[in-house]
Amino acid sequence: SSCRVSTCRTLPATMQDLVTGWLSRFTAALEQGAVSNGIFAAECYWRDLVAFTWNLKTMEGQEAIEEMVKTVKPKATWAIKGDAQDAGEGRVEAWLTFETELLHGVGHVRLNADGTCWTLMTAADQLKAAPD
Repeated sequence: SSCRVSTCRTLPATMQDLVTGWLSRFTAALEQGAVSNGIFAAECYWRDLVAFTWNLKTMEGQEAIEEMVKTVKPKATWAIKGDAQDAGEGRVEAWLTFETELLHGVGHVRLNADGTCWTLMTAADQLKAAPD
């Protein structure tokens, strides 16, 4: 098959490894309060549905995401839900679950072949019961 070098991307040995590696780097970056280079691609989006911003908010681009992380300081325990899938166009996608101090959430991530995040969606799923 023929393919132009600029558009031909091969996915890593396992898509799950790509997502696991990204989630590990992402979690470490959140703990440090800064999403450093290599976490999000140049073109990237994080749509948060109440989970961290307590609003419906889309951060577009690395600067907007970095600003949200510094302001909101999202803290959560993350896990991959199920198996990563081929999202086409050299991308991998996976469902995530996470837990914060106040809620259980779900997420969806699409990664580029180089392991950077193109899109991340986080949503509040269920508030935890308030202590008596």
